Order: sequence, then C-alpha cells, then structure tokens
Amino acid sequence: MPVVWRSRMTTGNDLIDQDHKYLLALFNSIELALSKPELMRYLPTFFRQLVDYTADHFSREEQIQLKVNYPNYLPHKRQHLEIIERLETLHARVIEELGPSPEDADQDGEVPRPTAEDPEVVRKRLESEVLALAREWVINHVLKSDMDLLPYLKAYPRNFT
Repeated sequence: MPVVWRSRMTTGNDLIDQDHKYLLALFNSIELALSKPELMRYLPTFFRQLVDYTADHFSREEQIQLKVNYPNYLPHKRQHLEIIERLETLHARVIEELGPSPEDADQDGEVPRPTAEDPEVVRKRLESEVLALAREWVINHVLKSDMDLLPYLKAYPRNFT
C-alpha cells in the first residue's frame, strides 16, 4: 500500500517538505517494484536512488537545523546516520539477492546476476525488510522527529533555506 503525503507531515519548510514528498515517491517506486516479480529488476536502481537522495536530503535538513539553532541537532543527526546505515545495509541485501542495477553492466552490457532462485521467494524476503524500514522511517522519523522542528521553523519563511 503506497504511502501518501498528508498535511500532518508538513514541517513548515518547503524544501524539507518537497524532499519528503520525493522520498515517499521513491518508497512507492520500491513498493511497486516489489509488487511483481517482473518489476523486481528495477529494485536495485530505485533503492540506490533512495539511498543517495536520502543522504542529500539529510544534509539539506541538517543545514537548515543549524541555521535555525535547532537544539536537538546532534541527536537528530545521529538518527540520520543510523537511517543511512540501515539503508546502505539493506541496499547491499538487495544487490546480494538481485544483483547490481542495469546501469552497472560491464562493457559487453552484461549485468552479473546471483544464482537463480524463485523470484517470489526473493520478493517476499526483501519485501518484509524494505517495507518495514520504509514505514518505520515515515512513522518514527518524519511524523515524530521531524515534527519537533516545527516550532523552530515557524519563525522563518516557508521558503527558508
């Protein structure tokens, strides 16, 4: 079931909110790729995009936190580091199960693939891990930790960067 942006996810900063919306779109792409075995070949690409964009988003969010003198900056940054670590670990699992992204093809256009296994078994194994992380992140980080920023961001214009 896709994660849908809701007004209660708004932080009061347009940049952070736009990043969150895009991250939800990436999660939803991953969920779509997990929904059918024939789409799973896109999972390594989508997941790499998620890891990279998440790191970029966290950097932007941390810069804003510093500018607004957010007092919980260090604990929040630690959460970001933990999430990136979990995403990288999970990305490694995706590669282990499915092989690298098509963009990682060698000079002959061949993408090394792991030993063939029932795609449905692999899909179910990855689905529970990936979707659990996605939901936990949205619920615990975006809806809780990032909402702590609201009072600090209210003193600044929505387009503050």
